[in-house]
Amino acid sequence: MYEYNQVSNEWRVIPQSNTFTKSFAKTPAIKDSIQDIVYIYGVATDYHMYVYNLMTNSWNFSTAVAPYHLDLYSAVELNGEILYIGGVDQPMDKVIIPL
Repeated sequence: MYEYNQVSNEWRVIPQSNTFTKSFAKTPAIKDSIQDIVYIYGVATDYHMYVYNLMTNSWNFSTAVAPYHLDLYSAVELNGEILYIGGVDQPMDKVIIPL
């Protein structure tokens, strides 16, 4: 995990209490700007929600598996909810099209 400082235009490594063996390179990260929390969900997390608190530098892992196994999606946080846009439901091989 890295932190970018806009003032100094530099990146720094953030010490981690957890070591991950998976890459989150293709997994969208959704930031809640009010609570300084980052949400990560997708194939890299085995479809569990990973929650990173920027203030405490700590992770929280959901034990519940999401009902949809989305991949190749975009996501945003809006009014306290995470909205997933597009994507493919992996087990069903269906494209999700929001109406």
